[in-house]
Amino acid sequence: MAGCVDLKDSEQSCVTLRSVSSDSSAPELEVLREIVTCCICLDVMDNPVQLSCSHTFCHHCLRSLSSQCSSQCPQCRARTVPCVNEVEGLPVNVFAAQLCDLIREKDEGYIETGRLTN
Repeated sequence: MAGCVDLKDSEQSCVTLRSVSSDSSAPELEVLREIVTCCICLDVMDNPVQLSCSHTFCHHCLRSLSSQCSSQCPQCRARTVPCVNEVEGLPVNVFAAQLCDLIREKDEGYIETGRLTN
């Protein structure tokens, strides 16, 4: 489940948010992409919402999960996934949403120019 990070747990975050040196083969953008990858669909989160256990997933992924009568968080297994009609009320994780937007902007710049832009 790489990419799923409990930002409340600084020890786990430090492991995931490893330092990337300039001569490393993994660009910093890929590290950020790992952080905001949904553990359900394995893509950059779309409309990231946060459960009461503080884990974040795509809105549509949680909606799909709750429609399958699953109430467990896919990451920590806490019973925090609400009923399908309550998913709409989950709070947006603004920080994750901003990171997702940044990654999408960088991806669009890469597609247009063939190289990463600043």
